[in-house]
Amino acid sequence: MTYKGLRGYQPQLGYLAEDGICLTHEFRAGNVPAQSGALRFLRRCRRLCPKIKRLRSDSAFYQVKVVNWCEKDAVGFTITADQDVSIKEVIRTVRDWEPLRAEDGKPTDREVGTAVHLMGGAKHPFRLVIQRRREAQLNLFEPNGTMWSPPTGMSFRPRKVFGSTTREARSRTPSRS
Repeated sequence: MTYKGLRGYQPQLGYLAEDGICLTHEFRAGNVPAQSGALRFLRRCRRLCPKIKRLRSDSAFYQVKVVNWCEKDAVGFTITADQDVSIKEVIRTVRDWEPLRAEDGKPTDREVGTAVHLMGGAKHPFRLVIQRRREAQLNLFEPNGTMWSPPTGMSFRPRKVFGSTTREARSRTPSRS
């Protein structure tokens, strides 16, 4: 049963992005937390395909165990970061906001900034790429009535932290509709 009392499911799917092939899956009950078993699932994917070099995931895999495993096994990663207190503090330090441009070079309603973050228990810092979107209406619950929606934090492979530019980050930041 799900948290709403309905029959539901919480599957984990491991795809090879280049070919669109489902490498493995785990069909789980709806009341299983999305983040449970993340590292076990990644290890199974790696066993089935040892040449895996990149991971892309939503915030369910934003866990210190996953980040440390990626670093240890030289797996590049893009994981949407949970917007917890520490991430919000890091986002407040960003000063290098630049327009996010569409493929044709025209600016969109979004901006991108970067920051370095060390997750509690992580062995290495990593770069957060933060994307924010301009809101049509002032936000009354933020200081100074900000016109920006809550940012989306994306983390990238630790070895890319230093010497990377926002321009490189922009080219790897997926757009959201």
